Amino acid sequence: MPVLAVTTNNEISMSKNRFSCLVCLVVALMIAGCAHKPVEPAASGSPAGAENAPAAAIDPGNPDDIIALGKRLTQDRLTLFSVTQGKYTFYVGGVLSATYETATRILRISALTAADKIEQACEYSPQGVLSLDPKDQANKDAFVDSCNQRVVRLNDYLSR
Repeated sequence: MPVLAVTTNNEISMSKNRFSCLVCLVVALMIAGCAHKPVEPAASGSPAGAENAPAAAIDPGNPDDIIALGKRLTQDRLTLFSVTQGKYTFYVGGVLSATYETATRILRISALTAADKIEQACEYSPQGVLSLDPKDQANKDAFVDSCNQRVVRLNDYLSR
């Protein structure tokens, strides 16, 4: 003898609720998927093509450019922020390391390559001026040139 299944009004309303929730979820996912606009590839030669665009020019001797570089360092997506030390660190493996302290607003750039003969870190004051050690005046020009190269190299990495 066949068994008849008896459904109550409560069971029918529960299945309708589940179905309506499922429909709402599908509609919400469709709307969310349609709301996302895909990024159009940039036309060749346009300024929007950041991959092919050269890095923004920077003058290492200009204090305003150094201050702007420090601000860009704090806003870069690859920069790490240490809450306990209050400083931002940008590290490029085997090339350079740059730190920006929020309390003192001092920017330090250190080279990590063996080709750099000057082992000192280049330290820039909050006004964007390179700090020089008065004891080491013999290598002043070489130190300034090395720091200028580090600033340009940091700018190139931040512009990518």
